[in-house]
Amino acid sequence: MKENYLPNIIGQEEVKSRLFIYKNSYERKNKLPFIIFTGARGDGKTKTIREFRQTLRKNNGDTPPIMEVNGAAIKSAESFLESYYPHWINSNAVLFIDEAHNIPSELQELFLTILEKDPNPVRTITYTHREGGEVDYEFDFRKISIVFATTDQQKLKKALLDRLTKISIQPYSTKNLFDIFQLNCKTRTSDEISGDIVKVFRGHPRACVELAEELDHFALAKGATYINKPLWDEFCLIMGIYQYGLNDAELKIIKLLGERQKQSLNAIAASTGFSRSVIQNEYEAALLGKGLIDIDGKRMLTKLGRELYLSITNPTKDVEQEVVEDKTTKEKPVQEIVERVKEVAAYNPPTSLDLEQNPLFQ
Repeated sequence: MKENYLPNIIGQEEVKSRLFIYKNSYERKNKLPFIIFTGARGDGKTKTIREFRQTLRKNNGDTPPIMEVNGAAIKSAESFLESYYPHWINSNAVLFIDEAHNIPSELQELFLTILEKDPNPVRTITYTHREGGEVDYEFDFRKISIVFATTDQQKLKKALLDRLTKISIQPYSTKNLFDIFQLNCKTRTSDEISGDIVKVFRGHPRACVELAEELDHFALAKGATYINKPLWDEFCLIMGIYQYGLNDAELKIIKLLGERQKQSLNAIAASTGFSRSVIQNEYEAALLGKGLIDIDGKRMLTKLGRELYLSITNPTKDVEQEVVEDKTTKEKPVQEIVERVKEVAAYNPPTSLDLEQNPLFQ
């Protein structure tokens, strides 16, 4: 792979290596494979696709335009052919369909023919419109391209997935996330708060970008060009940024599980007022990713989640006394939990940004 290919994409070396191959191939034959990017929300699929498209060069030197569509905006196969197809074809664009799992079933069926694995780059289908009757549509993939992205590939037809070249976004290291934060934060930050910063990352690039933007807003409001420990603490307090990067809704779930022990999804929804889908797709993903809850039929706090619950419900109470009093510790050695909680309570983030030596970045 060419050194520094896609420099604005942090990490993802395997993904970039594959895209570099496709870019070089495209320069020779003006044709891309039918690619689908898979991964969780906020992990950089859209940014990667946009950056990749900017590197494409046809054999005449031109870069194809991009046409972005959300799968949920496509209401039917007929509306796709009437509203999106003409612009796609006339502009010889890369069609990027985000949230592809929302593509209507009828259109997925059409794509089975359009995207069939066939060495012939030109495909033709006949579609019967409700009012216009039969119309032929041509797809010349030497002139046009198509790329998908999804957070839920299982909702797509298996036969369609089999026709697509899958690229999975890989997990990001803490160092990757810190680099993304720094790349997007215009305000300088003190070395002493680097540990505090990484502790509130939510595990994906979008949250790091959002955190950087929020810190820039705060700095502008304060007239500050440099964020030290006192300003960082004030920022977290005012902006509602909590330990592990959790939000108010996620903390509400932590408190509920701490008070009532194991709870079903329905019970959590009823107690919090959040919908089942929001709990599963938004909040549980973050809590599972941070190792704060487990799911075994019902939802329950992990040891780490229990420590967090105790720290936010009794911040001034003696930790050892609280752990002993807690009935859920009967199944685990009390002293082991006490020592771990004390370690967390006594932890001071490192003051060096030497990433080779800083254990937070390993």
